[in-house]
Amino acid sequence: MALITFVLAGGVLGDLFGRRRILLIGAIGYLVMILLAVLAQSPIWFLLSSAGAGMFAALAIPMSAAIIRLTFPRDELLWPFAAYTVCTGTAAIGASVISGPIKYWFGWQAMFVPSIILVCVGLVLALRHVQETNAPYGYSPVDYIGLAAWTGVVLALVFGLIQLQVSRLSNIVVWSSLSVAGISAGLLIFWAMVSPGRLMRNAPFPLFALAIIILTGMTLNFATLGYAIHLFNFMRIVQQFHPVVASIALAPLAIGLVAGGVLAGRRRGKQPHVQMILSGLALMLIAILLTAVAVLLWRAQVAYLLLASLMMLFGAGFALASAAWQALYLGSMPLALAGLSSAISSAAGQIGGVIASTVLAALIVSFGTRNFATRLDTMGLTPERVIEAKAALDHALQPEALLDPSTELGLLNTALVAFYQESFAVAFGGVLLVSALIIVLCATLVWFGLGPRLRQKLARPGAQPG
Repeated sequence: MALITFVLAGGVLGDLFGRRRILLIGAIGYLVMILLAVLAQSPIWFLLSSAGAGMFAALAIPMSAAIIRLTFPRDELLWPFAAYTVCTGTAAIGASVISGPIKYWFGWQAMFVPSIILVCVGLVLALRHVQETNAPYGYSPVDYIGLAAWTGVVLALVFGLIQLQVSRLSNIVVWSSLSVAGISAGLLIFWAMVSPGRLMRNAPFPLFALAIIILTGMTLNFATLGYAIHLFNFMRIVQQFHPVVASIALAPLAIGLVAGGVLAGRRRGKQPHVQMILSGLALMLIAILLTAVAVLLWRAQVAYLLLASLMMLFGAGFALASAAWQALYLGSMPLALAGLSSAISSAAGQIGGVIASTVLAALIVSFGTRNFATRLDTMGLTPERVIEAKAALDHALQPEALLDPSTELGLLNTALVAFYQESFAVAFGGVLLVSALIIVLCATLVWFGLGPRLRQKLARPGAQPG
């Protein structure tokens, strides 16, 4: 939530004081902090430098999409955002693909070299080609803060409610998040009611539509990050790929992103954005369902070529939906809110990623534990023996426990690990089905929540700078 705060702050500051200025401050700060992290001599210094890098990056993240919004006419936004989606998505997947081999062969410090090079290139290009813009036409600072605060409230509520499902009821972080979000929401609504013409009165469309847009962005990143992370874990744990090989095996996602970006660029002007979003979600849904069927049917024996083709289909769907979503959302917002609009989009994606990494992981543990316990129960083991078997599994998962499978203990360890792998495959299939259900709910929300009148309103050109 701290990172989300800086993302929203970066959007507001960019609109008020200059998008190019905040972009450069964030990028230079990130570069300095990364260099300090590489040179860190202690864990504390490394953690502080890494945290600083994240904060500066959060300031700069919204400015890239905001500058795209200000550079291109509204009816030509689709292909620039398609290219933006391809670049950012490929970079994220590429980081996971190359970070493992780089760390394995050159050490952890070398993992930062690609990002340092990319930031330096980006700084040179920004200094040469990006012009300064800051245009709060018709909006006051309180309007920006109000929109950012409302977005933070929605994100905090969603985050708290979802974390409540995977944490204890006594978790103080969960209850603090929900309490702060609830109180803030009440104050914002009260302020909007008693202050005509201020705060949320200048919102470009109804608050429920803003909430739907935020949830759509969360769903896209939730499904994508969850799919990539747990597919990696499936290949590593069940199919026993080396971690470096499993990372490289995710490359078809990037190929699909490029294909989807090209398709989105070619479809500009031929298909309404809402329909393109739904088409992309449909491709993602098909890929997830087919992956779930393949995993549940064949477990460790599922062919990599099949998984690779499904990864490409999923990547193409994500690129298509994400590009259309950003073009629709940012294109419908007034230019004066370009930075904040981009910040809202980025914040939604960040929260979606966090939820994917926590909630889906908790579901895999829950599903897998139940399946493993069921397998032990079918063997007729007493509860005491089940506890002993789970303890033996913890030992069996240690590499040294699997060195000699010819011994009795080695055979037992092998059998327990096989049970564990089967249970993980079943749990992964269940999580994929949960993700598919969430995509269906999101598509339903987009279609019925953004009704015909609102879709027509979103299709009108946003306010132009004076």
